[in-house]
Amino acid sequence: MIRLESLIKRVTYQQCVMWFVLMFAVQLVEYVLVMPELFSVIDPIDDQLGLTPEQIYTYVNLIGDDGRESYFISQAVYDSLSVFCALFASVMVFCLLLTFNGLAESFYRYIVLIPLFSAGTELLENIAISFVLTSYPNESPWAIEVVILSNWVKVGFDICVWLIGMVLVCFSAINMQKNFIENQ
Repeated sequence: MIRLESLIKRVTYQQCVMWFVLMFAVQLVEYVLVMPELFSVIDPIDDQLGLTPEQIYTYVNLIGDDGRESYFISQAVYDSLSVFCALFASVMVFCLLLTFNGLAESFYRYIVLIPLFSAGTELLENIAISFVLTSYPNESPWAIEVVILSNWVKVGFDICVWLIGMVLVCFSAINMQKNFIENQ
């Protein structure tokens, strides 16, 4: 069985850069090709917090058939690819920071699993939005509630990922300074 510690120690800087470049390339394609025509008038559902079911149904009606089709493709393809790229990039950055700080074999190694939860809620949101878009004009109360809930949960996990990342970067800076002082 492959252990988490050995996976953490195998991550390279080049792998992190590759996943970040791939993530930005996917987002660039989405924002340049899909987003301008679709979201020139209204913001996407997954970028808005606090929407009510009525507002979501109004939105889905407002964008029309072509808008629903474009939004579905955006959610099913581009946004989902972007989520996977961001997941791998953030996990690899966490792995590098854990290895650099000597925490790869400690309890803190499980920090690398937190981006999985963030990506899971994002993908759940994409699935629910896609279901709402494809089932229109039929209403899907459960899918709407999943969209609303997953939007807030996703924000919470994203904040956790960023905070943990900043703490690990601070530990890295402290370790670098400590190593610099010891080597003089």
